[in-house]
Amino acid sequence: MYIHIYARNILLILLVVYSYLSMTSSEGSIFSRGSIILILVISTFYFINTFFATGKKTFLYNAWSFLLIINIVGFILTANYFDTQHYGMFLSILATLTPFYPIYYFSKYGLIKSKHLVWFMIAMIPIAILGFYSNQAEIISSGPRTVDNVINNMAYVFVRLMPFVFLIRKRKSLSVLLMAIMMIFIILSAKRGALISGVLILIMFFYDLLSTMQKKNKTTGYIIVLTSISMLCFLAYHFFMQNEYLIIRLMNLAEGNSSGRDRIWSAIFNSWYGDGNFLTFILGHGFAASLVITDGYYAHNDWLELISNFGLVGAVTYLALILSAIRLSFNKNLPFEQRILMKTVVGIWLFISLVSMWYTNMYGYLQSILLAFVVGNHSNLTSGSENILSENSLNSKITSN
Repeated sequence: MYIHIYARNILLILLVVYSYLSMTSSEGSIFSRGSIILILVISTFYFINTFFATGKKTFLYNAWSFLLIINIVGFILTANYFDTQHYGMFLSILATLTPFYPIYYFSKYGLIKSKHLVWFMIAMIPIAILGFYSNQAEIISSGPRTVDNVINNMAYVFVRLMPFVFLIRKRKSLSVLLMAIMMIFIILSAKRGALISGVLILIMFFYDLLSTMQKKNKTTGYIIVLTSISMLCFLAYHFFMQNEYLIIRLMNLAEGNSSGRDRIWSAIFNSWYGDGNFLTFILGHGFAASLVITDGYYAHNDWLELISNFGLVGAVTYLALILSAIRLSFNKNLPFEQRILMKTVVGIWLFISLVSMWYTNMYGYLQSILLAFVVGNHSNLTSGSENILSENSLNSKITSN
């Protein structure tokens, strides 16, 4: 069992290392490639381990696995092997979907706790900040832009990291501070979808703070929490009002300016639904078909990406996956803190899937490991098999590692 603890530690370190390298323009280096290969090797091992294991699996696990399989099969059978964008998209999908399996296994058998993921988040935040400024400098150097009008896609990394704060249950001041830091960088990024996502997470965060107030010293607790919320809102408002470019972009959004997404979405939907081919309607045009349909653009919408690639089969699989995740978020067998975490992750997942890329984004793994953590914990709580019980009894002796 110690080998799984070593695998857990190595995997989390590799994810941090790969994120650092990819965010600082070292993505093509031998170290970057080596780290992502090792991540995929570890993840594949646990995919095989869990997929072929005996015992009943949750519907969410099965839907997640089917989504992975249709993407692998779709890439093998229909990808353009001479187009590097196809390889990039496939790698992003693998990077998002496969780390689910080791974290699911570790969580199911009590080998990963909230503290491990909290430390992972703390390691990732300065890397995300470094990546933010690195990306900003690259954008400014490559075109007629200044610091005041840069649209920084690193915002979504902060959005994906924010739900990790829900795992901090005791040090409320630390959780508020971390939320404030990440929200400030989201505002500075001028990404409209990321800003809306961040606000939604903050609402859930405030609800969590107020709902978990201890009965003793409740009045003092409310004062502290409400003061913290007020300070966080003030900081967010201050930085928002300082960012005139973001305000203009939000006004454009209200006026119907969707940065050309409406034309991309219309082209993809019409190509799928209006094709007139029943086989295309069911199975789609093939892997990364959106690039052909739109002359080089991704859908920036998971649902349209799926129907263009895998037709109705892809969309139904994704719908089933999200519905199963929503159902789990209301499962009373889970502790309250994991239900609120699950609701937050699923809510942001659904929103991002509509306005950007969730499962085809390289950093989607930041949320997939949180999902795996909750799903694995649920499997641990509801399993009654003697094998799992005996393994958990062994885990209780070693989880302090």
